[in-house]
Parts: sequence; C-alpha cells; structure tokens
Amino acid sequence: MDKAVITKPSTPKLISIKNLVERWDTNRHFIWLKCKTGEIPSEKIGDRWFIDMQYVLDFEDRIKRDSEARRNAYGH
Repeated sequence: MDKAVITKPSTPKLISIKNLVERWDTNRHFIWLKCKTGEIPSEKIGDRWFIDMQYVLDFEDRIKRDSEARRNAYGH
C-alpha cells in the first residue's frame, strides 16, 4: 500500500494591494502610497503593485505580539 504524502499549501510569495486592503480592512490609497514610497516592500508588475507576503506575515505577527504585551501590561 502506497503512503500518501500530505503537504501544506504553500504561502504565496506576493499579495496584491486589493487583497491586502481586504485582509487588513484598510484604504487602498494608503497601501498604494506606502508601496510607492518604499515603506512597504513591494514590486510593480505591469501596472499592479504586489506586496511581499513575508512582510505581511511578519507585520501581523509584530502587531499581535505588541497587542498581547499591552494587554499583559495592563493585567487583562
């Protein structure tokens, strides 16, 4: 009997501004401006901007840790 190999779906390397706006529930112009000025690591492919997914995951992790630290500091 052959053993099935189970693999986790890979995380995409890039995310579009449209998808990031939906993910973070924020303003499209805000994200676009941060990409254009280099504050968010991104690349322009054709006429669309894409953000490095590792940056997104690291940023979300940092926000989560900061939020937990504040909550713990106030005893909640």
